[in-house]
Amino acid sequence: MGVRKKKKSGKVWSEPKVKLSKTEIKELDLMKKWEVTRAMGKFKYVLLKGTIAWSVLTGGIFIILTMITNKFLINTEILMYFLKMIVIFIGMGTLFGLFSWKLSEKRYQSFIKIKTESK
Repeated sequence: MGVRKKKKSGKVWSEPKVKLSKTEIKELDLMKKWEVTRAMGKFKYVLLKGTIAWSVLTGGIFIILTMITNKFLINTEILMYFLKMIVIFIGMGTLFGLFSWKLSEKRYQSFIKIKTESK
């Protein structure tokens, strides 16, 4: 059974020439994508994927729903409420990013361990 080597962002992947299942192909693709993503670093990942992306998406939905509920009336009390919620959403987004990083990294390390043991 031959093995072809493919270089992707500094890591050499050994891909067997045998037929892989759809699940195995999907897992391999996910790990390749994660390797590229993790190259940006933990701080940048958490900032972009958690703090900014998650916070903006969920915070935006929350603000829109709150404004609809309040019939688009804006006063000082509502603005202060929005400011408090923005701080909470930023904190939650950061936690989401950290959790997502940790989960993806754990899965990646497990995948690498299995790959190195099977050689």
